[in-house]
Amino acid sequence: MDFDYSTINFEHIRMIAYHCLSLFNVNKFPIRILPFFNQFDNLILIPYEKAVASENISIAELKNKVTHSDDAATLKRANRYFIFYNDNTFEKTTERIRYSIIHELGHIMLNHFQDDRTLLTRSAMSDDEYDKLEIEANFFAAEFLSPKALITPSWSVNEIQSVFRVSEDSATRTHHFISQNLWFQNKIYSEIENGNYDFYSSKKLDILLPPCCTFGQYLSTKGFVFCKNCQSFTRVSKQQNAIFCCICGKEIHEICYCYDHLFTIYDLEVRNLKDYTSIQLNDSGKTLECPRCHATQKEDGEFCDVCGAYLINRCTGHPEVGFTYNDLGTPCKEGKVLGGRSRYCRYCGCKSTFYEQGFLPSYTDDTVKGKKIHQI
Repeated sequence: MDFDYSTINFEHIRMIAYHCLSLFNVNKFPIRILPFFNQFDNLILIPYEKAVASENISIAELKNKVTHSDDAATLKRANRYFIFYNDNTFEKTTERIRYSIIHELGHIMLNHFQDDRTLLTRSAMSDDEYDKLEIEANFFAAEFLSPKALITPSWSVNEIQSVFRVSEDSATRTHHFISQNLWFQNKIYSEIENGNYDFYSSKKLDILLPPCCTFGQYLSTKGFVFCKNCQSFTRVSKQQNAIFCCICGKEIHEICYCYDHLFTIYDLEVRNLKDYTSIQLNDSGKTLECPRCHATQKEDGEFCDVCGAYLINRCTGHPEVGFTYNDLGTPCKEGKVLGGRSRYCRYCGCKSTFYEQGFLPSYTDDTVKGKKIHQI
């Protein structure tokens, strides 16, 4: 039997979500989840990986015995709420992780734990009861992450998705509601009506990560480092010692994040992360369209047969004034093939062949995505 949605007061839930935004001075979007939760002593976020490490159990055991969820769950102890969440970005999109955490916040803010049931499981209540609580928490999460009262009919699905960092499905639902219910724009919500809001366009995590140009590069990658100078990621290979940013060339001494632990750095830096110009390469690391004369190239050969440009991005061994570089004047052995957006060799910091030939602009001259939007 279909669920009776008339039993849910959606307007009341929307008001609670907006009250939370106002009460905790949330006025910048996309919302940074981790800093938001750091304001509270009674709301504790615990990634699945951290939970299993402290309890010496597997993630499968954690899901089966504690959370009963592949995404997130809340455990109440006295007046404290422990939100366990799966932050594995190899399994989940960052949008899914963000939504799952705020879904759990919705359960808390909507007083779903007042009956002393510590976990919202189907075994503890009827199907209708469980479905009602889940729908309410879902609606809270949608309104908290992307408040419809802040969005006008002129916003596209893509703009809603990039500014509020929600899934395409969620952005589509929001866009459909606003375009089909124009009366909603005339409603007044005092909690957020006079707020001074900043909106930042942001890219999806998989777009911001440097792509692999060869299969060997994929197999040798152990993770990524984030450069605070140019706000970009650089790929790190196994057993790599010194790490230089492939975009700005500065040596990086930051933490290396593996494929499945990128949520933290993404959430903290989502408003600052930048996407830079990249040249598409084939599986051998060669571009099949000359960046200089745009002539189509064959699979074999390393030089353009029209203008003579070098078509594989490699370390040149040539330093650039301003940083400490490989001063041998010869390409380093490790930098055999670099990525399509690399201005510098990530192993030694020397200029790349694409950058030296002028195919890639300096990061300071590049068109940067992810900047603040005052009006959409």
